[in-house]
Amino acid sequence: MISGIFSAQFITNQKTGGPGVAVFSGNVVHGGDALGYFRGKYKLDERNQISGTIEVFKYPHNSTHKLIYDKDNFELILNGQEIVNDNEFELSGQVVGDPKECITIVLKKIDDLIEA
Repeated sequence: MISGIFSAQFITNQKTGGPGVAVFSGNVVHGGDALGYFRGKYKLDERNQISGTIEVFKYPHNSTHKLIYDKDNFELILNGQEIVNDNEFELSGQVVGDPKECITIVLKKIDDLIEA
């Protein structure tokens, strides 16, 4: 499993996006940026390929800014290339219900999680 705090660079097929943060622990991921947050689950297969589904929510809820694709909330189905190490990898996927809207997330580990 992947574990740690990662910088996240979000890049859409419309060439929008920006920086954020993602926290991987167990088989869940949480994160966000100044406009929204996300949460979801992921898994690694026997070939070390990563896949998952995350829900994305606008924050703050009363903001007039839209998240990517002029949506306030949406779900992403993401898949990743083979993970050679747990320090850097890339995910890409589509917005559920709107497959022409795609996103790539480049993740680089910046720190370990604190043990409970």
